[in-house]
Amino acid sequence: GNTRQQGADAGVKGNLDTIRTQAEVFASNNNNTYAGVCNDTTVNNALNAAKNTSGATAAVNKTYGTTGAASTVTCHENGTAWGVESPLKTTGFWCVDSTGFAGTTTNFSLAANDAACQ
Repeated sequence: GNTRQQGADAGVKGNLDTIRTQAEVFASNNNNTYAGVCNDTTVNNALNAAKNTSGATAAVNKTYGTTGAASTVTCHENGTAWGVESPLKTTGFWCVDSTGFAGTTTNFSLAANDAACQ
């Protein structure tokens, strides 16, 4: 079981790494803004893949004014920044953001109106 959970966590991290790359491509193609990045097709596919891999039970949260939650993959963007987090199968969350942060947080970290991992 633990090996399977670690494999799922690796999948979540890979999906969120895809978002990091795609967010920069998106901004480059959209006058250097992240506005709308959470709705980009490639980002959406990675968000849903992370949701399925992590076992998150709630719909993907893309509402900037809504705090992340324990059973939710969350994508926040405000035009100048973005952040994405997903629960892990083992413990905690994996969070990546436009500052270059990529790491584990012990709890969900994207607060309402926040696009940076805490």
